[in-house]
Amino acid sequence: MADKASEEALAKKRWMAIQMLRVSGAILVALGLAIANGALDWPDWTAYLLIGIGMFDVFLFPIILSRRWSTNKIK
Repeated sequence: MADKASEEALAKKRWMAIQMLRVSGAILVALGLAIANGALDWPDWTAYLLIGIGMFDVFLFPIILSRRWSTNKIK
């Protein structure tokens, strides 16, 4: 019974990590868009960098983590 509870707790922690990664990616994209639109006086290259990193965090990195953490190990 303890194994099942610890596996559930680990799964919840991993799920929360993926969700927080997505939220932080969305924040990075929003910050990058604010810079690109001139709301912040930062160089343009930082806007593109933040948008790129944010998009990676929202779309690709959760897939990579979920495959790495998967218990099915399908390749």
